[in-house]
Formats: sequence, C-alpha cells, structure tokens
Amino acid sequence: MAAVGIALGYAFRTRIIDFVGIRGELNVRFALWDSVQSLTGLHPLEGFGWVGTWRPELAPFFAIGTVNGRTPTSALNAFLDTWFQAGLVGLALFSVLLGLALVRAWFVASSRRSVTHVWPALVLVVLALTSMAESTVLVEYCWFLLVVCAVKAAQELSWRRGLR
Repeated sequence: MAAVGIALGYAFRTRIIDFVGIRGELNVRFALWDSVQSLTGLHPLEGFGWVGTWRPELAPFFAIGTVNGRTPTSALNAFLDTWFQAGLVGLALFSVLLGLALVRAWFVASSRRSVTHVWPALVLVVLALTSMAESTVLVEYCWFLLVVCAVKAAQELSWRRGLR
C-alpha cells in the first residue's frame, strides 16, 4: 500500500508541487544545493571548517552569496551542510551518531513497551526526517535534543551491562 502511494506521488509530483504552491521554494533549495555541492568538491574530505549557522562575511559562505534574493544561513539540508562544513569525515560521524542513536532508541522502545521509552525513538525519527529539509538539527535546541536522545538511548541499552 505504501509503495503504491509512493509510486503515485512520484508520478504526479509536478501536479502536487503546483497544487501545494512550493515551486518557488524548491527552486531556491535546488539552486542553493547546487552551489553548495559545487563548493564541496574543493575540500570533500575535510570540509571548510565548522561554524554552525553560516556567517555570510566568512569564506566560503560569501562565495555562495544570495540565492534568488535570499542570503542563506544554512544549506537547508543537515547532511549536505555537514558535508560542506565538516567534510566526508564529519558526515560519516554525524550519520553514525544519528543512526546508532536511532537504532538503540528503537530497540529500547520495542523491548520496554512504555510510552516513556518511545519518545526518544520518535524524536530521533522526526529529527532524521527534518534533517533532509532543514539544518536545524546541527544547531541550538535540535542539536541538544539529538544529544539528549542519543545519551538516553545509550543509557538504557548500555554495553556495560554485559560486564556484570
């Protein structure tokens, strides 16, 4: 059933985009992603250095400039933003952090069967999905939320319990 929904969504994607009225926003995102990807080729492994929210007066962020009249403060994609700032090494570490936290939280939620233990898994799923459209998971409260959920999942499912 989900596969049919995905196939229909893909087949009618242009009509859906026009109906929702997000063509302009998609054009801004695609232009920004294209310019960021062209710059990541200069330092693919190590990136340009971590600054969090972009500062347009610093290099390489001033090279991106304005995109369709907007001055971007992030890549509008956490994974692309991490690759741009921290390189493939940082992207791998961020992906491992998010994936490991999600898997551990999911195991805890499925074994404990309590609403309290489900929240970290649900929050991590939302953060992972939001990361594809925004970079907020890399700064401020979302970063804090990611770390808290990862620590809580690690605390509940610790490897140290096997040492007893």
